[in-house]
Amino acid sequence: MYIRLFSLIFLVFCIDGASVAAQSPRQVVSGTVLDVVTGEVLIGAYVFCSNGKYFATSNAQGHFTLWLNSRDFDNEITVTHIGYAPAILHVESFGQRQTVYLTPAHFSLDEVVVSSQKVRDFMMPEVSVFQLERRELQLLPSFAGEKDLLLYLQKTPGVSTAGDGNANMYVRGGGHEQNLFLLDYMPLYHVSHFGGFTSTFNSDIINSADVYLGGFPARYGGRLSSVVDVYSRDGNNLNHKKQLTLGMLTSKAMLEGPIVREKSSYLVAFRKNTFPFFRWVWGMDENYTMYDVNVKLNHRFTEKDRLYFSYYIGNDQVSVRVKNDDRVKSRLNVGWGNHAFSLRYNKVFDHFLYINVIVGKSGYDYREKSAVKLNNEGSSGNFRSVFMSGIEDEFVKIHLDYQPLNNMAVFFGSELFRHSFKPGNTHILQSGSGFADLNEKGGFSNENSFSPSFFGEMILKDIYGFSLNGGVRVSSIYTKSENYTFVKPRITVARRLSYDFSVKFSYSEMMQHFHLISNNSAGMPTDFRIPVFDLAPPSISQQFLAGIYHSSYDDMYEVSLETYYKKMNDLADLKEGVSFTTAGFNWESILAVNGQGESRGVEFLVRKTKGESTGWMGTSLSRSERRFDDLNSGKKFPFKYDRLFSISCFYQQQISEKVSMSFAWDLGTGLPYSLPKSQYRNHEGDFVFIYDGINGYRDIWYHRGDVGLSYVTVKNKFSSEWSLSVINVYNRRNPNFYFTRIHDESPTLYRFSLFPIMPSASYTIKF
Repeated sequence: MYIRLFSLIFLVFCIDGASVAAQSPRQVVSGTVLDVVTGEVLIGAYVFCSNGKYFATSNAQGHFTLWLNSRDFDNEITVTHIGYAPAILHVESFGQRQTVYLTPAHFSLDEVVVSSQKVRDFMMPEVSVFQLERRELQLLPSFAGEKDLLLYLQKTPGVSTAGDGNANMYVRGGGHEQNLFLLDYMPLYHVSHFGGFTSTFNSDIINSADVYLGGFPARYGGRLSSVVDVYSRDGNNLNHKKQLTLGMLTSKAMLEGPIVREKSSYLVAFRKNTFPFFRWVWGMDENYTMYDVNVKLNHRFTEKDRLYFSYYIGNDQVSVRVKNDDRVKSRLNVGWGNHAFSLRYNKVFDHFLYINVIVGKSGYDYREKSAVKLNNEGSSGNFRSVFMSGIEDEFVKIHLDYQPLNNMAVFFGSELFRHSFKPGNTHILQSGSGFADLNEKGGFSNENSFSPSFFGEMILKDIYGFSLNGGVRVSSIYTKSENYTFVKPRITVARRLSYDFSVKFSYSEMMQHFHLISNNSAGMPTDFRIPVFDLAPPSISQQFLAGIYHSSYDDMYEVSLETYYKKMNDLADLKEGVSFTTAGFNWESILAVNGQGESRGVEFLVRKTKGESTGWMGTSLSRSERRFDDLNSGKKFPFKYDRLFSISCFYQQQISEKVSMSFAWDLGTGLPYSLPKSQYRNHEGDFVFIYDGINGYRDIWYHRGDVGLSYVTVKNKFSSEWSLSVINVYNRRNPNFYFTRIHDESPTLYRFSLFPIMPSASYTIKF
């Protein structure tokens, strides 16, 4: 039924679009947009004709295609990009393929800062979409000297602020595992360092990021709640450059330059923790280290052929040593990290047909090692345990883009994944005098699955005031015991009401090929990904969305109001009172399955996108709930990151050519917790706590303000930047978690706040 409906709609739109295009002879204007200083491609450059009829946007490879009628051949073509001076060219000057160079705009107080001029076109059939540029990210207040993409995204409506020290995203009632994170087409499973203080994405290497909170295009799949598609910089292919940053949280180094001038380039970025941050702030007796490395190589064979290599590795390691006395010594080491690489070939077949072929590998692993040594009255013993868990993907992707008309674009292709799951395995060793020798291995069996998918997507823009993005994604999962196939439709329709108002409607279905099981302990990423099987089939989601959108005549302001309803089925979680373990349990005894989730809300966003000052204010009113037969007596309960109401504000001001400042503020209702409402003593004298259901307690309101100041100096051979920030500027002690202790023979509930007011600084030099 869906296929027939989409086919009918596409046929009507295609006939109308083709009839409009056939009215007069056409000429194609195509090319690539580059930065004149670095030679790198510019993603999201806006290309438009001076008569205002035709426009295009450069894709992830910097390519654009613009069709003109013969009567428009004497017009000019303008190419703009946020932070760059516009380039104006005559149609007659275009060759078969034109390379357009844009120059970074120099700031002055008597002119309007160059903006993207509707980079995300007002009539594009897309909803809940954000495109982020490097310039916007660099203006954020930094946390201990680190600017962060995910902390930026947490300030947008629809994304729940998880609290201090948590860089994970929780989108419209979904868990953080339901977000698809892509770095140069490579999926990443765990995207935070420092237990959530900063994300995997090094801000120095980000070129752009496309974020979808709803209305998902058919080219994306495998998750339920959102897509964060990050493209890294290619590296300067004209000159060798170096960049060093010293910050309180991390220090960074980046090298870039040409391998063959104007043909190939490299970019290498390294990041490592600088100081014992946790020990300074909270006095924790632990050794923490983290690092990550990004490598990007590319070579242009011709104007139409290019090869890319991307590599990422990142690891965190926590070591804790405890010596109670001479009799007991213990050590705990916990480590986790991502690794990924890909090889991508990009080919331009014609002015309007592009292909990307990507092969690669990506994985995440978690490691936990503990050791205890006992010496007691002549006997001694050694105990060791090792726990390992992880997931690894091998993949091939073929993506094609076809643009036969200005108002028509077609995306189609296929993807094949081989998933290797290692849910959890334990090795326990025991030896010593007075202790029995023990050497046991156990755990859940490793599983492999294959996941092929095919997608087709068509975008039709502004035909008789309507625009459409419709598509279908067909995905299958083949496991040892079960096979699953899903046909998931996606459709977004936009209708122009006037020049500056439009309404949009969207419906999308998504599927996820794994479940996430979490042991809820503070700070440690104890998340374990398990495969789907007959007891716990793939999770699916449906999302309905409607919105009204306004853009001011001069494109200075954008306003949107969206309402959504989201339903999720076949969710999985741990049963009450159990922990994920490999000691004698099977899936049936620890998993609550066939769960349902519901989320509904209204979101309002107003943005100022141009000028010396920019920013936004967003607010959300929402409710997210879960229901499992085996949890909470089968009754609904609030999702653990459900915020009923929230407001986020961000403001930045370019004070002068050298100085800029920014301010961010968040306010939201408290998160739900499972806290005891009463207690009693049992016959053995131990306290037994009584709870009012799962997440039955609502915490106090959360709010926090951050300010930042940046000072830039530019010399002949180098530039530098001081970045100063104050996190939690008015010293709000927001709750992070609760715990109980026995005080005066009575249990007392305590609240732990993560950090007070925190000034920080970083210094960056480029040469």
